[in-house]
Amino acid sequence: MGISLAMKEAGDAGDMARFLDLDIRFHALVLSGSGNEMFANLVGQVTETLTGRTVHGLMPEHPQKQALQWHMDVAHAIDAGDGSLARDAAAKIMRQTIAELAPSWNDQPRVFVPVAKN
Repeated sequence: MGISLAMKEAGDAGDMARFLDLDIRFHALVLSGSGNEMFANLVGQVTETLTGRTVHGLMPEHPQKQALQWHMDVAHAIDAGDGSLARDAAAKIMRQTIAELAPSWNDQPRVFVPVAKN
């Protein structure tokens, strides 16, 4: 839980270099601690994605308070052993991230074309 609180403090202060370092560490701990080898092997890709968002100006100057809260919710749920709550909070983070980044993908070639839901 200490990393998520430190992330919130760094994000609130606008210390994006520290925030990025903590965000990478947070996701590495969650992925590698999942007990799922596939998730553990995503640490490098997630690190590159988080770094790229920061380097290419795709992160806000201050992380959104709701996103920071969801990270803390993930940590609290994991600490409490509540996998369902952790999954729900992580899904909120992912939905928000996808929504924020989707416009930058509009003109990019796609491997898989999204299927419209009825």
